[in-house]
Amino acid sequence: MEYSQSTEQRQELRMTAELQQAIEILGMTTDELRLRIESEYLENPALEIEEGEYEPVSVLRREAAAEGGNLRAGEESLYDVLLSQAGVAFRDAEELRIARFLIGCIDGSGYLAIALSDAADALGVTDAAALSVLQRIQHFDPLGVGARDLRECLLLQAREKGASELVCRLIESQLENLAAGRIPSIAKALGVTNREVQEAADFLRTLSPRPGAAYGEGEPVGMTPDLRVRETEGGPVLELLSAGVPDLRLAEGAKTPLPDAAAKAYMTERVRSAQWLIKAIDQRKKTLRRIVEAVLMRQPELLQRGRAALRPMGMAEIAEAAGVHESTVSRAVRGKYIEFPWGVLPLRSFFTAELSGGTSAAAAKEAIRRLVGEEDAKKPLSDSALAERLAAEGIQLSRRAVAKYREQLGIAAAAKRKRY
Repeated sequence: MEYSQSTEQRQELRMTAELQQAIEILGMTTDELRLRIESEYLENPALEIEEGEYEPVSVLRREAAAEGGNLRAGEESLYDVLLSQAGVAFRDAEELRIARFLIGCIDGSGYLAIALSDAADALGVTDAAALSVLQRIQHFDPLGVGARDLRECLLLQAREKGASELVCRLIESQLENLAAGRIPSIAKALGVTNREVQEAADFLRTLSPRPGAAYGEGEPVGMTPDLRVRETEGGPVLELLSAGVPDLRLAEGAKTPLPDAAAKAYMTERVRSAQWLIKAIDQRKKTLRRIVEAVLMRQPELLQRGRAALRPMGMAEIAEAAGVHESTVSRAVRGKYIEFPWGVLPLRSFFTAELSGGTSAAAAKEAIRRLVGEEDAKKPLSDSALAERLAAEGIQLSRRAVAKYREQLGIAAAAKRKRY
């Protein structure tokens, strides 16, 4: 009797651990799941990866490098890109040593993250020697790399692109006023017309304040959709995407009896662990599909009309429709994206609050985006004017709410949008 109670207790603890694993896997993004699968595959001899086109990202990168192939920005680190250019630009061993050190001190945005005098001290060279090498690095790609502050970064790019003297003057003395949209004040201070300042400001917007951001830390960057909705002759079709995520199966021979008791116990545990991982991944797919299907059933115009068609919807509503707990919905949509013919949406954006009149916050934002896109650039709409236009369309928002949504959309205030 005591033995039976102990067995039941161990089984209950085991089920709890397996349930925790299933919950954890449900909440993983595609990249997190891929890394988890790679880790489990390397540690568990009972697992095999299904034959197919899948290869770990790190292996793909190593092969491309070995073949001397050029990797696009984002598939190679900024450090590697700069180091390869330094190998060509610096033939002197001492200069190359300085260059390697300085490149190692350039952060992910492309800026030198150490005072030049400190770098010179660390290298045991003069400030002039360090500066000479840095100035040559500043002509590397991407333009603006190795700058010590924003002004220097923009000036490096402007001069390489042959910008006008006015553009350089704006960078040197008017960045704060430009950010505040004070075009007339800048024009008066520099003795030029509003239009000339506007044209110079337009050129400035083509420059990057973070030239290193186009490169990753050695891992590919970019968002990969987890699901796709496409239109077919028979109607909309929902697809689960698994790019970069391998399929798992039990290894051949994993259940072959072993003579050694210890080895048998070990493999039994490994097989059980593999089976539960495979089951948890399969359950993740089914749950995700069930939730998204429930969402799409309640958003019938989304495929044709885009974000503007989003109606108010809460997670509790979808949880009831999908037959799961509300917390399951929250975990399932975390960090996941869905692709439509018109664009990509984070799954979490489906769940929006209801505004007066039955409009969703997402639809209100789309309306603001559209109104700003249609406005006269010389007479941009103020937040109050936007609120009035929205009210005429049946969307009731206060001026403060309009300003809040406008900022969330990354749209500048009317004074900064004004064109001359």
